[in-house]
Amino acid sequence: MGHLCLAAVLEEKTVSTQDKILICEALKELYPKEAKAINFYFGLKKPFFPTVDDLAKMLKVSNWHAKDILDNALKKLKHKKEYGLIKTYLANSTQINLYDAFPLLRMPAKVFNLSLRSRNCMTAGSIDYVWQLIQKTEQELLSMRNFGHKSLMEIVQTLSRVGLRLGMKIPDDLLAQLNKESEQTDSI
Repeated sequence: MGHLCLAAVLEEKTVSTQDKILICEALKELYPKEAKAINFYFGLKKPFFPTVDDLAKMLKVSNWHAKDILDNALKKLKHKKEYGLIKTYLANSTQINLYDAFPLLRMPAKVFNLSLRSRNCMTAGSIDYVWQLIQKTEQELLSMRNFGHKSLMEIVQTLSRVGLRLGMKIPDDLLAQLNKESEQTDSI
């Protein structure tokens, strides 16, 4: 399995020291709670993938406030040239072997604790499992009723945190196995 967090990216030997310094400097310019949120949420301190609930508990604020802090930090980072570096290294280092990810792929999509709107849109679009979600493209999701850019960004960010992305091609043998398992589960 590939690297799954920004901490791993910063430890990567292929990332130049200058780029690592630029990324760290960009993170230092955030307010303390924003930096703490980014560090926690993207695995800079711990190698796991917390939810917004976990972030809220860690910051000792409401879920809404935690999401707001995280969104503000991400907005600030997006306006810096270093964000391109962060995004590039995360994208390149989070490639995942789908065979290794089989347990994750067969999980219900609701495991990601997405917003109610996103969950409802996926349910209406017959997206019940993670493997069904990652096969969809951004355009396919946006064409679904009530599915907007906020929901899309939430899903893209959530998938990227576990090394997945939209529009992934699942090998035929793995897809057949996933289909078979979901049919068995649905018939119970």
